[in-house]
Amino acid sequence: MNLFIVDGYMEKSKVHIIEAEIGEYKSPIILKGDVVSQAKQLVSFVMNRKPSKIIFDKHGFGLALYDYFERELGKHLSVVFYKDGTLEY
Repeated sequence: MNLFIVDGYMEKSKVHIIEAEIGEYKSPIILKGDVVSQAKQLVSFVMNRKPSKIIFDKHGFGLALYDYFERELGKHLSVVFYKDGTLEY
């Protein structure tokens, strides 16, 4: 089970990657640009890596990033994103 933890900031955000099955923390991915650009980068990353769950910091910029991510991911009919952060492919 791969778990992504998204730490949202205005100019660049971090996506922490945890492979829970083997107990490893991978180096974080950096998202740069405005909120729309970061959301698109995150969707692309999610479609490539297919995590089981994503956790957002839902405060300030992190909440905006969550909202835009949810909209962008909704364009991909092959993915269901639940409110608890679970993804189904």
